[in-house]
Amino acid sequence: MHPPFSRKIKGSNCINEAILGNPPFSLFREFLAWILEADKKFVILGNMNAITYKEVFPYLQDNTMWLGYKSLNQDMYFNVTDDYKQWLLENKKEGSAYKVIDGVVMGRLASACWFTNVDHGKRHEKLVLDTMAHNLKFNKKLRKKLEKDYGKVEYPHYDNYDAIEVPFTECIPSDYDGVMGVPITFMDKYNPEQFEIVAFRKGDDGKDLVFTRERERESTTVLSHPCTTSIPGMIKNAEGKINGRLTYARITIIHKRLP
Repeated sequence: MHPPFSRKIKGSNCINEAILGNPPFSLFREFLAWILEADKKFVILGNMNAITYKEVFPYLQDNTMWLGYKSLNQDMYFNVTDDYKQWLLENKKEGSAYKVIDGVVMGRLASACWFTNVDHGKRHEKLVLDTMAHNLKFNKKLRKKLEKDYGKVEYPHYDNYDAIEVPFTECIPSDYDGVMGVPITFMDKYNPEQFEIVAFRKGDDGKDLVFTRERERESTTVLSHPCTTSIPGMIKNAEGKINGRLTYARITIIHKRLP
């Protein structure tokens, strides 16, 4: 069922019209579909996990839309009514549902971000990176993570995809030309002139990257369809494994190299 405003959005012919919205997160997929059909400029609020939705990610991959300027590592704070301020103070913990800023109780919204098709300078900023050898030698955060999870200081390969796991966006190696699985928080730093989101799938069309049969024979933890992911450009759910252990959702990228 369409909401009352959907017909107005779709039917408007005003070329200067833009849509700014905060849809219920439970209806984000439907709201985004209506806006894209309306072919308008938009800035809408959504949960960060919407990045992984099969109805959302393809539009991020093909640059139909992108994330807004706000970093995914920053919380959002909003003005709330006096009644709600009192309820927050009585029922919630500061730092969780609210924060007092300059003496004012502000509602807190974590794990949220802006989705938009309005261009901004941040998405064209080049991410400054170090080489793989430099990261492995000097990045203490990365070394600790790799030692704890994998027992050795090297970027691990997936059992069932010809790609390496990169646990932190800032640890993307500048000199690696293969496929890398990066966290979904990479998307607020995604520069389409610097990186390309690539898909594992069956077939060889000269562009998509295909799982190598040599790695399939070596692995004992492959899926029944190791060449494909349910969402092109993303490894999620039970699709990715390292040493037999499931991984978090990852976006598969490669560097774009100038000819």
